[in-house]
Amino acid sequence: MKIIYTILLLVLLTMSFIKAQWKTTVEENNIISAAPAAQNYPSLAFDRKGGFFVAWTDSRNSATGNDIYIQRFDSLGNTYFPDNGIPVCIADGNQQYPWAVTTTDSCIIIFWYDERTNYTNSTDLYAQKLDLDGNPLWDLNGVPVSQYNDPTPGALSEYSVLSDNNGGAYVSWTRSYYGYGQLRAQRIDTNGNIMWDSTGAILTDGAVDTRSPRMVKSPMGISVVYRHSGGGYSIYFQIVDSTGNLKFPAPGKSIEVNGPQGPTSITMADTANGEAVVIGWSVGGSGLDGNLFVQAVDTSGNNLWGDNHVVINNVPGGHTEFKIIRSRTSSDYYLIWKDGRRINVAYDIYAQKLNNLGQPQWTPNGIKVSGTPYTFTNTSISTNNNGVYVSWSETSNPQGPGIYAQRINPDSSFAWQSNSVRLTDQFVNAGIVTLNPDINNGGAFVIFSYAGPPSGTGENLYAKYIGANGLLGGVTLIEDENYYQPNNFYLAQNYPNPFNPSTKINFSIPNVGAGLALSVLKVYDVLGNEVATLVDEYRSAGSYEVEFDASKLSSGVYFYRLQAGTYVQSKKMTLIK
Repeated sequence: MKIIYTILLLVLLTMSFIKAQWKTTVEENNIISAAPAAQNYPSLAFDRKGGFFVAWTDSRNSATGNDIYIQRFDSLGNTYFPDNGIPVCIADGNQQYPWAVTTTDSCIIIFWYDERTNYTNSTDLYAQKLDLDGNPLWDLNGVPVSQYNDPTPGALSEYSVLSDNNGGAYVSWTRSYYGYGQLRAQRIDTNGNIMWDSTGAILTDGAVDTRSPRMVKSPMGISVVYRHSGGGYSIYFQIVDSTGNLKFPAPGKSIEVNGPQGPTSITMADTANGEAVVIGWSVGGSGLDGNLFVQAVDTSGNNLWGDNHVVINNVPGGHTEFKIIRSRTSSDYYLIWKDGRRINVAYDIYAQKLNNLGQPQWTPNGIKVSGTPYTFTNTSISTNNNGVYVSWSETSNPQGPGIYAQRINPDSSFAWQSNSVRLTDQFVNAGIVTLNPDINNGGAFVIFSYAGPPSGTGENLYAKYIGANGLLGGVTLIEDENYYQPNNFYLAQNYPNPFNPSTKINFSIPNVGAGLALSVLKVYDVLGNEVATLVDEYRSAGSYEVEFDASKLSSGVYFYRLQAGTYVQSKKMTLIK
């Protein structure tokens, strides 16, 4: 099903003093493309330089079909390429639904659906690799990854992309063929050459219906999870090694047989414990029995979190838009979903945290993130060392319609105001794509499309940045009129940890009534001796970050302690030289 608008929430590497190139009001947005007609279905990939690329479907040349365009941003919100982007593929016929992925050689590979062959009911998968300057490194208009034409036409319905950590990428897709859905996978090398058989690795075949493929890296190659018509759309698991060989006989290892199951959400698990993937799924779809479950699976296909599954939510109601993501600083997992327990009244946004044993860490059946009286849409989740970011779109928030976000601390408290931060003044009724980059710090970046300025017609693409302190544009001045105060004291785990020789410590101070709180942040050795004073002053409510330089200290365990008003908390960190 085509998605009309798309929101991406993901963590963005940037300095805490990011400048106002990013727009700082809900009414203004950074323009990605405002070319004639529509631009939509964006996909984002980081450039390993603190910035990122955005690829999208573009219909400015609609007489010859949709095309694929791209733009690059730096961390301050400046664009590298001309206004409205540069073309990646402008071949005749429709090119759409791009998926961009960063490669280990600081380039990006973009995949897309391509109908240039003009065969009836035939769609191919094409790809192009670009350097940081946007120069194509493979054939002009891309190279074919799959080719379905006479006498065996096929159409692509769903696909998933992953870097191979060697300059190339893995891709899996569902081939729709005369009412059947057959799952394939392929690997393309750094030079654009297909590495496996021309038909790809065949995960399912014949008179079957396979849906919702999800893919993560495994030590052997890739792990793929999907729904399969065998057993009422049960959930299956397969490992494909780097040369295209399947570990389990087709159709793979059965994980959950009590189908039908809803769309799956998948994240890479803690491999130190022998896990291959952690899978989340729903049962019952939008009905009143829409329960949510998770399971961890090892590389032999064995369930690790009990014989059946872990129950995330069993409160009656239609629970949908289930997302799962792994913490970047621990072996925990965060989950969000659109919750229907207020049956026939409204939907809410709920969240849960799991440890690496699959045990819920927050309130049973989740904590409520937002619950104004409206049917939420566009739930998205991303994480960094500051906690987890959640976004959604709604119309009935007291602040007005628009896209909203909240940052949740690891202890389940909210880092920002309780009714969330408003990012835009436009309600965006869309599907969600979430990118989960490997970065250290920063806030959250949102991409969305609607018929807005400067043209006001068609769909334009826009971007918005929100800092870790809840400020639009990342502005850190506390006197800024858009400043949002945290609700709770909070001391974050330092990052990186272990470290050498410096590390960063984030903390938050809420409004204490008097306007200022005496804040003292000190570092001690294991004997309790004070070795550094990082903060010792009155500070206003807000979120702060300080850097601890331990270049003159010896290796070992140290403790840092925050005292702000009546709040006191300590955490441990390790210096390794």
